[in-house]
Amino acid sequence: MSKPIRVVSPESIGKAPITWFDGARYGLFCHYTFGGTANPQTITANGTKQTTTEGMAAAFDADTFAANCAKFGVEYVIFTAWHYAMNILGPNAAMDSYLTGHTAQTDAIQKLITALRPYGIKLLLYVHLTDGNDLTSAEQTTTGWNDSTGGYATWNTFVTSILTDMGSRYGTGIDGYWIDMVQSAEFQTRINLTTLKPALLAGNARRVIVGNGGNNDDATPIPNLVQHRTREYIAPPTDATQLLSGYSQVAIIESRYAEWWATAPASYSSAVKYTPAEMFRYTVLQAGTNTNGGGTAWAIGPYAGKSASIWEPGLEDAMTTLGASIAALAESIKKTRPSTSWVTPNTAKLSAVPNGFVATTSADASKEYIHVLTPPTSGKTVTLPAPSDVAAIAFEDAYNLATGSPVTLQQLGDGSYAATLASSDSWSTTDTVIVLRRRALGRGGVSEPRLWFGPERFTTPSSGTTAVLLPAGAGSRFPVWQMGPDTPTQVQCSFRVPDDWNSFSVEMLFTQLGAGTGTAYFTTNRSQVAVGSLLSAGDENPADTLVQMSGTVNQLSSVQIMRRRQNTRGALNHIRVQRFASNGSDTGPTLGFLGLVLVRST
Repeated sequence: MSKPIRVVSPESIGKAPITWFDGARYGLFCHYTFGGTANPQTITANGTKQTTTEGMAAAFDADTFAANCAKFGVEYVIFTAWHYAMNILGPNAAMDSYLTGHTAQTDAIQKLITALRPYGIKLLLYVHLTDGNDLTSAEQTTTGWNDSTGGYATWNTFVTSILTDMGSRYGTGIDGYWIDMVQSAEFQTRINLTTLKPALLAGNARRVIVGNGGNNDDATPIPNLVQHRTREYIAPPTDATQLLSGYSQVAIIESRYAEWWATAPASYSSAVKYTPAEMFRYTVLQAGTNTNGGGTAWAIGPYAGKSASIWEPGLEDAMTTLGASIAALAESIKKTRPSTSWVTPNTAKLSAVPNGFVATTSADASKEYIHVLTPPTSGKTVTLPAPSDVAAIAFEDAYNLATGSPVTLQQLGDGSYAATLASSDSWSTTDTVIVLRRRALGRGGVSEPRLWFGPERFTTPSSGTTAVLLPAGAGSRFPVWQMGPDTPTQVQCSFRVPDDWNSFSVEMLFTQLGAGTGTAYFTTNRSQVAVGSLLSAGDENPADTLVQMSGTVNQLSSVQIMRRRQNTRGALNHIRVQRFASNGSDTGPTLGFLGLVLVRST
């Protein structure tokens, strides 16, 4: 059976691959640090403090930590390789060659890698590459912190040698780096990106690089370095309904004692800032917004040493409850992407969820998950506005993810949907997930995958009516180019074919806008920029296409316009579609042109 289309842009084919971080929605952000005797940071459960980097590394309970992470259900962990004063929680020969007393013989990082591996939890190491201001004056001189010669060449050699040692030592045990303060003046001034990138990838070329942008939600990658950005919620509001979602990953301190690392002994009152239900609902909100990957990283820090619980009071139970809530609806949260059919805007908040729901999409685009966070005050029906893109078309059925009960889905005249729960179901006060399952498009039995490319204006005719772009809801369920019998405008779609496809077919996707039956007559024109010539129509590729109209308004249809075309790899293809008004065979009503669907043949 063919699978649903996946919406892509022509330039996305052949570009950097999507990383695991793109689909990650739930992680743990842990500071476990020794900043020196003047600033030891992480405490033990009874409130005492370590006095050396070795003591901190040796006290790390990696097995309990990893087991807890698995119980919490997180997809990844961010863990500090070093923080204040650059004290590394393991061996590092490069650091030892510059400074003494800044490494540990006990390898806490390797212990963590080994402990996490059986659970399949990804590990990103937190590193602060511009923490020279916390070194002593003598150490700053040795490392070149204040020496601007050659663009701070000495400091860059110092930093890259540490990272190269670390990356080579741990290899694929490190899935990525989380770099602090990439937006700072020190980073912009001192760090040489050209030499930094190879050091970050030493031992594992597939590492994910995440850059912290402070309080700013800047989802823009740093060219040749950072693929993903993050935002720290350093002083989050007390009211969870006021937490803002973001395009980038959001890291939030969960302890009400308001620090990234453990500062409250076990004898203190509960450290829980947000209830598990509040954390869950925000995690869902962020999953529907976070186009840049990583979702929400809830920040709690463990104690040094073994104890009844290695976390501040109440945090283990809260995170365990959060993990159970996510596990119950995991397919609608983990490894999903924000919906492009119902978009959740940046800076959304739980106090005012747009339309009362957040939408996520499965990795293969076969399902749309509607998270109803603010249910209707009465009745069992929620209204979904007209979807904003073609990815929302052709829903086969709907059901309640928690109960499996069918949900009645009715499309209304304005393109919106009414989704009604079964009589046996009721709205959850936390999150009711309605699953919309998409119907595969085109001919049955066609091999997957299927890629959709939207249209763009190409030419304006010297006579006749110009094609008009209609937004969703303006006579159609989704944006279309309106093309009647007297509309000779050529509309172009551009696309690249994935390199692993040997041959492909092309279908034209359209919907009927006006009432009536008849035949629409189209002519197509094809070209490839890379080879500089028109694609030959050939016997297998009809140059002209007759489309029989069913008479059903808003009925989605497709017709093949190119069959089993050999892939010229790397080519940027163009296909122009024009309704041929002068042909007497065109007696059909107005159509809405949506674009082209590429179908893999071999």
